[in-house]
Amino acid sequence: MSASATPQSATDPATRTWGAPISARAATVSSSAPASIPFTISRAPARPSASAVACPMPRPAPVTITTLSINPPVSARMIDLRNLRTPPVRAFSPAGPSATRACRNTCLRMCPVNSRRRARSLFTAVARCTQGNDPDRRVQRDCTVRERPIRCARSPHIRRPPDFMQLQSVVPPLTRSGWRAKSGWIVLPAILVLALLVRLAGLRFGLPALNDPDELMFEMGSVRMLRSASLNPGWFGHPATTTMYLLSAINAGVYLFGHALGWFANPQAFLGAIYADPSWFIAPGRFAMALFGVWCVALTYRLGKALFDPASGLAAAALLALDPVHVGYSQVIRSDIMASAFMLLALLAAVRIRNDGRWRDVVLAGIWVAAAAATKWPFAAVGLGVVGACLLRMANPRRAEALRAARKIAVFSAVTLAALVIISPYLVLDYATALKDVQGESQTNHVGANGGAPLWNALWYVRVPLASAFGYVGLALAAGGIGLAARRRPVAAILFPVMLALFTITIFQHLIWVRWILPLVPLLSVLAGFAAVRLVRALSTRFTAPVPALGAALAAIVLVPLAMGVRANATERNHDTRQIATRWAERHIPPGSTIIIEHFGFDLMSRPWNYLFPLVDAGCVDARALLGGKVEYGKIQALRGGHHNVDYGTLYPARRGTCRADYAILSQYDRYAAEASLFPAEMASYKELLSRSTLITTIRPQRGISGGPQSRFGRIERLIPDGTGPLRSLPVVPAASAAM
Repeated sequence: MSASATPQSATDPATRTWGAPISARAATVSSSAPASIPFTISRAPARPSASAVACPMPRPAPVTITTLSINPPVSARMIDLRNLRTPPVRAFSPAGPSATRACRNTCLRMCPVNSRRRARSLFTAVARCTQGNDPDRRVQRDCTVRERPIRCARSPHIRRPPDFMQLQSVVPPLTRSGWRAKSGWIVLPAILVLALLVRLAGLRFGLPALNDPDELMFEMGSVRMLRSASLNPGWFGHPATTTMYLLSAINAGVYLFGHALGWFANPQAFLGAIYADPSWFIAPGRFAMALFGVWCVALTYRLGKALFDPASGLAAAALLALDPVHVGYSQVIRSDIMASAFMLLALLAAVRIRNDGRWRDVVLAGIWVAAAAATKWPFAAVGLGVVGACLLRMANPRRAEALRAARKIAVFSAVTLAALVIISPYLVLDYATALKDVQGESQTNHVGANGGAPLWNALWYVRVPLASAFGYVGLALAAGGIGLAARRRPVAAILFPVMLALFTITIFQHLIWVRWILPLVPLLSVLAGFAAVRLVRALSTRFTAPVPALGAALAAIVLVPLAMGVRANATERNHDTRQIATRWAERHIPPGSTIIIEHFGFDLMSRPWNYLFPLVDAGCVDARALLGGKVEYGKIQALRGGHHNVDYGTLYPARRGTCRADYAILSQYDRYAAEASLFPAEMASYKELLSRSTLITTIRPQRGISGGPQSRFGRIERLIPDGTGPLRSLPVVPAASAAM
């Protein structure tokens, strides 16, 4: 049927025209809105089909297939179809096992039909019948129409055919024609391309220096597996097993590619290259993390679409694509982004379990939860979402269905444990190391990351990382989305338990890290996207404004500040104070000098200086000799003596005499000074060093210009402590000036 169909004679049995009054719950469109809406109902002619499904009903002919054309386009909150009095015909549903489930759904599904004329809004209404003994008759189902949810109320009458179904939240202007109807196929790829571009921009920041020391920890675990030809990474703190397996595969690929081109004659040459310049394995690893970040954006769209509608999914994907926190951690080698992807896959499987209850999805959910836990322990909380989906099915009054749901929980638990052992077998085979590493992650204090009471931690996470991730408007949308979605059973049972568990685990820790909020970021993006779509539709109904214009305005309000934050973060990362310190040293430190460094300054190795690195019990060691010997990470771990930070402050006091240097670049002093009461021993070490040194310059980060820690240059005047002389300092040099 064409959208331009005109009303025919009332005597035509196939087409009738009515003026149906709007229900009392209808929204007021404008003061000039008519009291009745003229529309045309065209009954589809009955035809034999192998896909026709006859539903067992107490009386025949319970279902109607109609085409509803509303002219002029109006917006209504409720259209009561009881006044249509359309003659019932047979429903056409897919044949097979799903036909029985479809037959039990008393749902009016509205499907937009493309039209060349914008004056009409054409829908196809497909009503499905319900069995007379349907135990779920009082449960509301969520139907999806392209970009909007339609809630179909179930009949409260068991013995009555569903000839009075109600349609809520119909906004015909969203039914677009022409290229607008296909815009959804354009928007998502555009969002994914944007997400990829912002994550690839500045991906090589800092290299060959390593500004994030944890990147080296993950890469050294992968190198250990390649050197020993073993699947044992030797470290299980996160446990990050999947991350190190992926990095091992990437590094093996880099070697094979370089070997084919003649860059590396043998594996030893490749190892020598990565110890001299970590860019060989850091850059490919960062690229893989960026791809996982883009995958998270795509999965967030799918989750928003599955829980709400495609428009909410697109809004959520756009938020995550330009999320400064998510973008930043998609550019470093860590386990958080990979774990987030596995978490989203598990939640999608949970939604399918709630909808269909297939055993295949139960098994997949167990695998994804195991992969998330093997990547980072707290992400195991996503299993609560799968259990919630099964509990929704257990709420069915039929005993058989409830028992099947209980069996699904048992099978899911068994699959999760088995998959965890398969993915990370050395959690069991090397359980002693695993237990030691997990206990080592339980810290009570860490310089620069000490928290407080749970309430203080919660407020900090909202004020700092979440405000940076979403902006205040985005945070308000996320809060609104939580309130709006609380009435939806799938969201309340699947999404909310996971969010509550993750947030509770986070705020009850002694430490506070921005990255610990990463698992909540895609979930809050979904809720914020849902709230944004609802807000746009409400404003469109209230002010009769076009939805695209309102959507673009809201997107600009929310996304432009986020994009500016992404740009500022990228600028700061590419102008780090530690690399500025390297350029300053080239102009002011004479060749042949010996320098104490506290960061992984691989960019300094090509300069004509000698370097000492403070390594706790080992004292200050020769950095060139350490790298030239291709030291393994296990040896460094043993020398650290359980300290999570390796710097001059943690140096064993009896080993200070080994630090015989001319200069010192201190990048950790100010972090300890900000929490001096918590680290008295470390501050004593720094004060002793500064008492026999002259402060030359200080390079400070500037918002939007340079990032990194505050770095201090000191010229060591006396090698052996002989008192506490005054600290003679020169004027502070900002980072922008020091770089000149």
